[in-house]
This record gives sequence, C-alpha cells and structure tokens, in this order.
Amino acid sequence: MILNAGRLAPSVTLFNKLGWIPFYEQSKINKCAIFYKRINGSLPNYLNEHLVITCNNTQHNRSTRYARYNSICPYYKRVTEGGRSFAVSAARLWNSVPLNTRKLDSVQSLKSY
Repeated sequence: MILNAGRLAPSVTLFNKLGWIPFYEQSKINKCAIFYKRINGSLPNYLNEHLVITCNNTQHNRSTRYARYNSICPYYKRVTEGGRSFAVSAARLWNSVPLNTRKLDSVQSLKSY
C-alpha cells in the first residue's frame, strides 16, 4: 500500500526500497539479542529456566581465547526431534555471528551492528 505496488510484488525488494529490515532478518536479530542477554545474565529469571545455554568455557577446564563467546549447540539426530527449537537454532545462529559482533558490550550495540 505504501509504495503502490502490486499484491504479488516481492516483499524483500519493497522492504529494501523503504529501508526496512525483512521480518526473517529482524527475528534473527531478536534471537541473537535474547541469546546475548542470556549469556550475560540480564535475562529475566522465568526465561533463564527455560533457556539452558552452555558455553565452551563451562564445558571444559581449558582456557581458550574464544571459549566465552562460542556456545555449545545441543545435538539432535534429526531436525524433527528438536533441531528447530529455539535453543538449537539460537546457538547455531549465535555461533555464525562474527566474533567482533559477539564481543560487543551491550544489546543496543548488538542490534545496531
């Protein structure tokens, strides 16, 4: 409606024309923000109980450079067993984010990056 485009026009090109982020990209950013808050301990307690995340630094005794910034993804044999759950998809997404972005000091700087 805003751009006077047809009903079947591709939404991604329209979002780019408006300078908006597509929904699937915004959901990835929000998922990383929740993961960031959980790692840094700023997530509310009722969500901490449901989102169990382990990082490499809690898994073993070796102190490596990036152990604090990499998460361990829960392993499932099949996608249908739980591979599409929030914990699994957020851990995979978090590990795919560049390291300098994972080291940022606040959620706002993470979202604006």
